[in-house]
Amino acid sequence: MWMSQIDNRSFLRYVGILLGISLIVSTTVMVTPIAIMLAIITILFILESYNNKINLYILFVLIPLPANITLLNLELNLSIPFLLICYFIKLFMKNDAAIMKFNKFDFLSVSFLIIGLLPAINKVGGFEGWLNGYVKAFIIPVAIYFYIRIYYRDYNKYGLHILYAIVTSLIVFSGYALFEFFVLNQSSVNFVGDSEYRLAGGILGQGNGLAMNLEKIIPFILLLVLTSKSNKNNNDQFRKALVLVLVFFASVLFLSLSRGGWASIVILVFMVLLLYKKFFAVIIACILTTISVLVIEPIRTRLFTDESTLFFRTDLWEMSIKIFKENFLFGIPLNDFVYYYEQNFRTVVSLSRSHNILLDILVFTGVVGLLYFSVLFLSVLISAKKGLKNNDDPIKRVIIIGFLFMIITTFIHGQIDSPMFSYSRDVFVWIEFALFSNVLISRVGHNNE
Repeated sequence: MWMSQIDNRSFLRYVGILLGISLIVSTTVMVTPIAIMLAIITILFILESYNNKINLYILFVLIPLPANITLLNLELNLSIPFLLICYFIKLFMKNDAAIMKFNKFDFLSVSFLIIGLLPAINKVGGFEGWLNGYVKAFIIPVAIYFYIRIYYRDYNKYGLHILYAIVTSLIVFSGYALFEFFVLNQSSVNFVGDSEYRLAGGILGQGNGLAMNLEKIIPFILLLVLTSKSNKNNNDQFRKALVLVLVFFASVLFLSLSRGGWASIVILVFMVLLLYKKFFAVIIACILTTISVLVIEPIRTRLFTDESTLFFRTDLWEMSIKIFKENFLFGIPLNDFVYYYEQNFRTVVSLSRSHNILLDILVFTGVVGLLYFSVLFLSVLISAKKGLKNNDDPIKRVIIIGFLFMIITTFIHGQIDSPMFSYSRDVFVWIEFALFSNVLISRVGHNNE
């Protein structure tokens, strides 16, 4: 690729041109020029890294960073989708991506963007806030979806590497969150009381943001552990490594004190064990879960005391139902929830979501969005059923089953939280969604694309 072919002098000239453009842009839109240049260089590096499996791991570490660095927030949000769109246009002009066989999930992804645009009709907040939210929750995740679909559609070459790259990135993010917690003494504080000391989410935001990503990947790892064969030494080492990663992620999930994360992962572990008929393990898991709930104080406190935001959610749900009734068709823009809440309850609130996945869909996309998600959900179930029937590859079956479990965790945790319409929570969903789409298209022994 061209970035690997330029010499040092050309590279310095290229950086100088980018810096000059950034300075000119910064005088117009009043943003940090270095931030714009950093965004451009980072994205160009990512877009040229698809031919190297090592760089694939770097890609998944870099993806969540830009839109979660507070000081560089808006300009990076606006730079990334623009560059991705320009690059896709370039690809189709060169016919590098035009050969891709599009499927119904690709069209559903495009419709996801359109649905996110519709609530702007009812916009009452500032345009910049709406644009910022729209870019983070819709454009960037869907752009990443198509990036994975185009460049990593060869399952036989990239399938497991993508899954391992996701695991690697979450190890990095979890490690940073632990560093914040134990070394920097930074924690996520409860809205109701300041006495609660819990693991923050690091780069992925609050503890719930990190938990929502961990709970989606833990079932994948557990499935790989149960399906890996230990009759060979290398497979046995691989299995042990997976077990260590599983224990690490479970520990981080516990420290996040995320009730939705706890509930979803406990239910999913039971489902996986029952699926593979590990009945003795189910009994042990039941005993350990019961003891944990009764004995471990952080769990008991989070579940059974009033000192929690859990009871504050009823006001949010009441407000969400009222918003939906007033904006039935398309809903409201992402950043207008606080405006409606403060206008009706006459109080300042820092929560900007309904904290229920179905209410979030109704509030931010209206009945149109609800129909979309219904079609998407049914399409996934039907396609997964066909995929399990047609694929004999055990790894492909693990990915398909794991993706279904990911959906289940989203809906379990989504009963008391907002797993959608947030960049740090959406991004891995759409990566796994793209991987799932590629696996379904790829048949055993050959690739249909």
